[in-house]
Amino acid sequence: METRQHRSRLVAAALGLASTVASLAAPPLAHADSAQAYCVLSRHKSASMPEEGPCMFSQRQGNANVVFRHWAFDFPLVEDGKTYTRLNRDGEEAGPVFTRNGQYTLSIFWHQPAKEPGGW
Repeated sequence: METRQHRSRLVAAALGLASTVASLAAPPLAHADSAQAYCVLSRHKSASMPEEGPCMFSQRQGNANVVFRHWAFDFPLVEDGKTYTRLNRDGEEAGPVFTRNGQYTLSIFWHQPAKEPGGW
């Protein structure tokens, strides 16, 4: 009887150890990359000036989210080219630009840009 209990304990310990090793060997879940940024929101059918200010940009596996003032913008990767377009700009200061035709363009900057004569 003691031998069976001993074997059961060894098996349980081995299974526990195998489970622990498997969880340590598994790749970590992808975490969102988040960054403070500066946003410029231009509404397409509006004569008003673009809205601008600090925002929070995050991205995970190509899915982008932007929190700007009291808005939360979601740009799922699978919708790129369908419900919006994304333009990735070159340069250290310029982030992506998201456009929903007929609605708005949201430009992301990693730092507040200097205005050029005549606007953005």
